[in-house]
Amino acid sequence: MLTSDEIANLPSVIIRNADEPAKIEEAISSLNDQDDRCHLLYGLTKRLLAEGELEAAEKVSRSLDTWPIERTWFFGDIAVKRWEAGQAEHARQLLQEAIPIARNGGVEWQRAESLARIAVRFDLIGDRRMAVTLLAEAAEIAGRGEAQSLSRGNIQDTLDSASTLDEISAALIAVGEPVLARQVAGSIRHDHRRQRALARLNSK
Repeated sequence: MLTSDEIANLPSVIIRNADEPAKIEEAISSLNDQDDRCHLLYGLTKRLLAEGELEAAEKVSRSLDTWPIERTWFFGDIAVKRWEAGQAEHARQLLQEAIPIARNGGVEWQRAESLARIAVRFDLIGDRRMAVTLLAEAAEIAGRGEAQSLSRGNIQDTLDSASTLDEISAALIAVGEPVLARQVAGSIRHDHRRQRALARLNSK
């Protein structure tokens, strides 16, 4: 069985071969350990995507059954490349498919982060309206997550939620929504991250 380092360094001639990636995926899928399997499939998808093998990358990414958040990341990256290749409908379908996966994967800040990444990809394919809608949804989820984490005394999730809100605020600036960006930045409960987010907005 190939290791993750070996997959990352596979020669282009193997990655671009019509049969080899499927054989590698089949061998990886036979592993019993879910984390080991998904770790290697993640690496294979990343390698395929780097070589521009979009069809194979999409196929392998769908096998990340216990890593749904990472699957949405790949769907977003593949969608942008599909868009750049003139496959607009396929790109939109992938992003639409990623939305419910993001909404149901992980804790609040992880779901918010995934939705925000999808939102940025929507903007890249020319749908700014959907991008803003998803960023607003992501901000609501991350804000709820920060509040819940604070009430539970979960410091790490509190920090992760605050950082996600900071990132969403920056993304809102990028899509031309400064008012909403300031509202999101101002809603951050963690004092240092709130001040940092607002300072960035004030420097614009």
